[in-house]
Amino acid sequence: PENQDAARNAGAMTLLVELLHASGSSVSDEIVVCTTAAIRNLCVNCPENQETLHRCGGIPPLLGLLYVDSSPQLIEHTLGAIWKACTRCEENRASVIANGVEV
Repeated sequence: PENQDAARNAGAMTLLVELLHASGSSVSDEIVVCTTAAIRNLCVNCPENQETLHRCGGIPPLLGLLYVDSSPQLIEHTLGAIWKACTRCEENRASVIANGVEV
């Protein structure tokens, strides 16, 4: 929890979401995999980070990664990030449902 708090206070979630928005252009697939894994880890049992992800608009770009030709590892980390982001944040759940995915 301390590392999750420190990362949130340093603005990590905003930077990670910005990397997701840049995926497919100047960001390598490996960076996107690491980005989704980091988002997942920051959201585990941390409603504050889940809410921060919501405020940063992080759910739509995560969902977008499910519709591109992705590696199994990227799909795994992306689904994990979405799952962890929705565990205690109704706004993230609503965003996922609004984009056509049931949780």
